[in-house]
Amino acid sequence: MEKCTFSTVTQKYLDSYAGILDTMTGTMNCAKENDSISYNFIVKMIPHHQGAIRISEELLRYTTCIPLQNIATEIVVTQTKETEEMRKMLCGCAGYRNDGQSLCGYRRQYGIIVTNMFCRMRSACPDNDINISYIRQMIPHHEGGIAMCRNALRFTAVSLFCPQPHKSSTAMKAPSGAWAAAASTAAVVAVGDNENKKRKAVALPLPFSFLRLLS
Repeated sequence: MEKCTFSTVTQKYLDSYAGILDTMTGTMNCAKENDSISYNFIVKMIPHHQGAIRISEELLRYTTCIPLQNIATEIVVTQTKETEEMRKMLCGCAGYRNDGQSLCGYRRQYGIIVTNMFCRMRSACPDNDINISYIRQMIPHHEGGIAMCRNALRFTAVSLFCPQPHKSSTAMKAPSGAWAAAASTAAVVAVGDNENKKRKAVALPLPFSFLRLLS
């Protein structure tokens, strides 16, 4: 098979993307966890968000596609704000504890999700059209983020807390399909009461705006 030759600009973008992906995967893999699922979720989601921000910023250096400029700009603005919100929640989340069985179940599924996400992001077929490369790279990134949220929400003590409404991402049309807003979430963690050991729920709203490709 003939090796694809990329333009100088495309190669610069792809090299930057590879570096960003290495940083994101390394930071997510090395993030220090504790016995709180909500804490563990946040310390992994922060570098996940930072990866999306940096990849989008890199695209904005080159693209002239207005719809992609709009969506990349929104990702930068929205996920920067969400990263700040998550940092503020970390200390509070660190005080809660989940039981061992829940932690094992959460971590097992998390491992499956991120292994698949990292593999798909690394194998995303590059193209001389940077816009197409960006779309192919961000689809598995965002789908991985959605799966991470759903995994955290599996470990809910009671069903009293509904996802918090949040400004959705702007819909756009791209060469490979139509992008649309996907999900806002709330993380609910179960904790043990020190006095009577009864289980109770603590609502921790985490407003995430993700995008999905609708074929």
